[in-house]
Parts: sequence; structure tokens; C-alpha cells
Amino acid sequence: MRTLRIAVSVAVLATAAGLIVPRAALAADGTAACVNEHDPAFADANHDPVAHTGYYTHLDPQTLHLCTNPAPGTPSGSWGWAAIGATQASCSPAGSCRFSIVQVGRGACRYSQYSSCDGTQQRVFVGYGREPNAQGCGGLMPIMPIPLDRGAVPGDTGFHYYRIWTDGGLWRFDHWPKGGAVSQMFSISASLICWTDREGITFAETWDRGDALGGHAANHYNFRSMARQAIVGGAWTADTVSTCGTTPPPVYLCSVTASQNWEAWTNR
Repeated sequence: MRTLRIAVSVAVLATAAGLIVPRAALAADGTAACVNEHDPAFADANHDPVAHTGYYTHLDPQTLHLCTNPAPGTPSGSWGWAAIGATQASCSPAGSCRFSIVQVGRGACRYSQYSSCDGTQQRVFVGYGREPNAQGCGGLMPIMPIPLDRGAVPGDTGFHYYRIWTDGGLWRFDHWPKGGAVSQMFSISASLICWTDREGITFAETWDRGDALGGHAANHYNFRSMARQAIVGGAWTADTVSTCGTTPPPVYLCSVTASQNWEAWTNR
């Protein structure tokens, strides 16, 4: 979680037409040996400033693979997220408050310093953070986001929704299977999230450059059916994807596949 937070994309790798990238199966699961350092990488889409109060997406049920042969204490993680973050242009200086975020998703992590990160797969995670340089947060103590494990993804055999939204004085972190009942996995007081200029985001994340970012060459990881809520209690409306982007290394790729869908994968 940037420890959970997206990075500024160094390259826009796709348009609505999609990337032209071969899908040759290389490594079976997209992983490599652990680099043994906390060196995050990201693929992200939908920096949508309209999504002030709520955002959700479908996420793939597939395994998100961690790097191999880790040294003791090596941070390792792979996730898919739906999030609302501080709009970076509103920070002082601009781009400096990337830990200001509320997010919910699924994945796995392995890290001795976090009890939630025991390598177990198919888990629901949440995270939240704030920084005093985010708009509206001056003078408040920072909160750094760490991954909080909220339990196994129930019935993890198909696409599930992950939603972050605010209502009734709370930020709510929800999960539900398609066609099933909504489960609130976590909540925090709305007063903890002081930043007021917000955007909706979906992103994949890793902690070690040997982790697989999203899926692998033969099985991409899909984000689908993004939707947003602009005001508390307002309607949920479809959110169109225009571009996606990744951080280095170049084995991490993404593509926009439909008006509300995009995918991320590791090509090795």
C-alpha cells in the first residue's frame, strides 16, 4: 500500500485501442527471484476527479503470485485495489501526498513486520492514510497506510466487487460476490480522512520486483465494471477507462480492453 499507494506513471502504455503486446507464455506465473528490498511497482488507471465519495470495481479471482527464494524479512506482495486518493495537484507541493488514500482490494503479502502478511492467498485487504501536506489536512498527524487483512475472499471462484465509499460519518470498505450480499469488511471515522480534493483510482501493486504485478503473460489480471459516486447518497455511474500506465521495470504491462475494463500482467 505504497506501502499501498500508486506511483506517478512514467509512461502511458495504452489507449482505448489497447496495447499491442505478445502474450507469449514465459515464466509460468510471472514471478522471479526476490530482489530482497521494498521496491514497489504499480499499474494504474482511472484517475477520475469526479469520484469524490465512492468508487468500485470487479477484480479477478486468480492467484496473485509472490517472488521466489526470499531472504528472511523480505517484503513481498501483490494486490488489486479500488481506491479514492487525494488529487495530487492539490497537494503542497503538487504530487507529494501519495499516502493520502482509502482503499480495498484482494491479494497476498509476505512480510515479517506485518502480522497480516503471512503469504496466504485470496485475502481481502484494506488500507488508509493521510498526510499534512494534503489539502485540508494541515497540522494533523500523518497516518501511514499499511495492509490490514480482513479475511479470506469468500467463495473466491468468480469476479467480486470491491468498493470504497463514505456515508453516515464513516468511510466504508465493502466486498461482495457478483449477485451476492454486500459485506462491510472495515470502516473508519470520516474525520480521519481530512483531504477534500479526491479522485477515484484502480491499481495493481507489488512490493518486490520479483513479484508478479497482477496476472502473468498467459493469464492477465482484470479490473472490470468501474463505477463512481460523485456525492454522498448519489447515484453510482459507469466510469470509462481512457488510459493505463505502469512504473518500471518494462516487464510490467497493462492494457485497456473495453470502456470500463483494463488489465495488468507481468511478461516473464
